[in-house]
Amino acid sequence: MLAGVAAAGATALLVAGSTATGGPVTCPFRLLTGCDCPLCGATRATAALLRGRVGRAIGYNALYVAFVPLIAWAWVLDVRGRFEASSHPFRRRAFWYAAGVVAVAFAVVRNVPADPWRALRS
Repeated sequence: MLAGVAAAGATALLVAGSTATGGPVTCPFRLLTGCDCPLCGATRATAALLRGRVGRAIGYNALYVAFVPLIAWAWVLDVRGRFEASSHPFRRRAFWYAAGVVAVAFAVVRNVPADPWRALRS
């Protein structure tokens, strides 16, 4: 079931051409504040990854691209029915606290209007 939803979403991203200006989804946080949230650019980064453009994906959201291998690993374990018995980082509370701190720090740094941080904006 999850694999079918993922395949449908990937197909929609490829067909919709979401790497155009702004993409198909508008971030509510960005709409309200004008600032990038930790996930701004993730949809466009996913579309770029699906097209094999890793450098472009990193330009859209470097933090998200860094987490893609962990997400893929968790998905494979889940499909195999082994996620619950695994020692995957997503199963640890400390991981989620650290991920929250990293996400907030990334959001702050990517909104600093000075070089070199300006390159992290989506």
